Amino acid sequence: MQDISSRVQDVVGRVVAAIRDLNVREGVDDESPEPGPPASEADIRAAEAALGVRFPPQYRAFLRLHDGYRWLAYPGDMLPLRDLLPGSTMHQQISKWKRLAAEYGGGEVLNGLFFASLGQPNNWVYFDLDRPTDGGEYTVVRFTPDESSEFPDLIAFLESRIDVCNVEIPDEGEDGETQE
Repeated sequence: MQDISSRVQDVVGRVVAAIRDLNVREGVDDESPEPGPPASEADIRAAEAALGVRFPPQYRAFLRLHDGYRWLAYPGDMLPLRDLLPGSTMHQQISKWKRLAAEYGGGEVLNGLFFASLGQPNNWVYFDLDRPTDGGEYTVVRFTPDESSEFPDLIAFLESRIDVCNVEIPDEGEDGETQE
């Protein structure tokens, strides 16, 4: 059985390949995955201390490979640690959204560790720290205003991005009708 780092590296490679294949099929060239540099163990520990939480093992393995990754959370980004920390603009946006969500009955997000933005307002991915799963992992929630999805861990969430990229979207004709 592969270790966690190898499993994370494998799924990241498969997500990147799926996004590139989708870009070729759709004729898109401006939405390419861009990896961040590795985070040091000191950076990971400092972020954990600032946020008051120990990151799950798969996320720690991801950060040791890439501190953030543009487009990997297709159609959004895995956020770099600096965006998660208090004082950053992204942290302020996340905190504001958490408060608003709680005011409208979505209090379960208050203890979420947000790690990805899906590129649209109010579209986030977070670890639900109140819902641990196996091996020190946490349930991952992909939240959009229209629907939410849950995954047992980071790898399962990333595998779902491969599925999203592999969905065939029918072409529309000039009149807007779906072509067979």
